[in-house]
Amino acid sequence: MEDIYQLLDKIKPRPGMYLGKGSISALAQFIGGYDYAFHSLGIDNPEMPPFHMFHEWAAHRFNWYEATAGWSHIILQEYEGNEARALEVFYQVLEDFKRLIPIAITKVSIQPENRAFYEARQAETRQLFKLNSDEYTSVIPDTLFLIEFSDLFGYYIYEVKNDKVISIDRRYKTKEEVVKRVKAGFGENLYMVEIARDEVERLLEKLVMGT
Repeated sequence: MEDIYQLLDKIKPRPGMYLGKGSISALAQFIGGYDYAFHSLGIDNPEMPPFHMFHEWAAHRFNWYEATAGWSHIILQEYEGNEARALEVFYQVLEDFKRLIPIAITKVSIQPENRAFYEARQAETRQLFKLNSDEYTSVIPDTLFLIEFSDLFGYYIYEVKNDKVISIDRRYKTKEEVVKRVKAGFGENLYMVEIARDEVERLLEKLVMGT
């Protein structure tokens, strides 16, 4: 099964054949359909680096405050609506993104006191918004991985339970910011261990690929 990068490599020399025209918007629609097809069939199609991070990468590359506009709109706006030129730039930005690697990982083991803190925060939220337990429930991870990426890209939080990733939190720019976020959710007392450098890439691959 080919991953998204193999597919994009096929499209690059002949975008008209796959997309109907050389357009970054058409490419975004194509990728959206590709993702939908896999998800609707319940098939995971992991890739390295994870392509879902490309929205944040485009925002980072063009100094946008946030990535909610999405990678195609960010690049298209930067190139004044020129669809063909934006498509060319997409592939340039993609090559930089594909060189992104993890450079450090901090493992946070969720202790009983962290779980109690998290559950208390959930109860407060349910009370504040008058939600019952069926309307507001979430799986509590047993481990968090705070992953720092190269090129000053920042940090992501991978939430893991029973060795499976259950959630991936958005990009944080600094270590202080990401630790503050974790403490807000799980309390001040955190059991944190730095992963050995020679294990960093292998661990991220395991988390992403599920191997």
